[in-house]
This record gives sequence, C-alpha cells and structure tokens, in this order.
Amino acid sequence: MNTYGYGAANPVNFIDPWGLDYLKFDGNTLTWVSEKQTSRGRRPTGETRSWPANSGGENFKSIPEGNYFTSPGDKERHPGEYDSWGPFSYRLHEGPLTRLINRLFGRTGGFHMHGGTERGTAGCIEFTDFGEAEDIHELDELIREYGDWIRVVVDYK
Repeated sequence: MNTYGYGAANPVNFIDPWGLDYLKFDGNTLTWVSEKQTSRGRRPTGETRSWPANSGGENFKSIPEGNYFTSPGDKERHPGEYDSWGPFSYRLHEGPLTRLINRLFGRTGGFHMHGGTERGTAGCIEFTDFGEAEDIHELDELIREYGDWIRVVVDYK
C-alpha cells in the first residue's frame, strides 16, 4: 500500500488504513459511514447517517470526483452568513492525485463542506435538508467526536 498516495502525502496525519470511517458524497447525498465505534462509543458498528446534499449551481461546476480530507481543526465559523454558508464550514484538503487532476483541468481547490438554508454552491459540498438547522449541527458533532482526519470521498457513480 502506498501510504503517501492514500494519506495525501502526509501518512502520519492522514491515515485510516482500514477506511473505517469516512464521508461519501454522490451528488445528492452526503453519507457518514462508520465501521467502528468512536472513542466515546456513541455510534454502533455499521451505522450510517445521510443528509441531502448538492454541489455546484446554475453557473458553477460541482466539486470534482476524488479524495478529500477534513478535520475538527478545519472548522471555520461564519457569523452573519447563515443563509448561504450556514453557521460554519469545514475546509477540504485535496489528496495528491485529486489535486493533480484538479489543476490539470483548471480547478484551483478551495473547496469546503457547509450547510445552509438556500440551495446552491460555487463548487463546495452543501449538506442539509435546506431548512432544518439541527442537521448541520449533527454532522459537526460527528466530526468533532471523531477527532481526527476524516476522508471525504466524492464519487458520482
């Protein structure tokens, strides 16, 4: 296994060799897949949780397929911008292959995951049922509880 490729060229910090917890975005849904219990043991093995999600908009392309990573330390607060970005977002770091492909096609990165009550993004992943703020905070709690880098797989197949 190539830990540099899998671990975003940082195998010490970006590694989950068994892929036990990850987020998957398929264009319509953002799903948390948990194959193990967290340190607090709140979620049973095999549990998934999903939120309606989208990416892109009328004048913007969707986030490109690939592997991205985020962590509790990537949380950015957005006071006063609740309608468009929600109260916070998580910055997404591109894996090295995803970064190379994105640059070849002129995408500069800068992607985030965020909630909001108005549908539509400039290429980020937007998650919520577009009206229920509790869903936004539930994903935030899962990321903080996980407490480490979490892989975000974007796969439209």
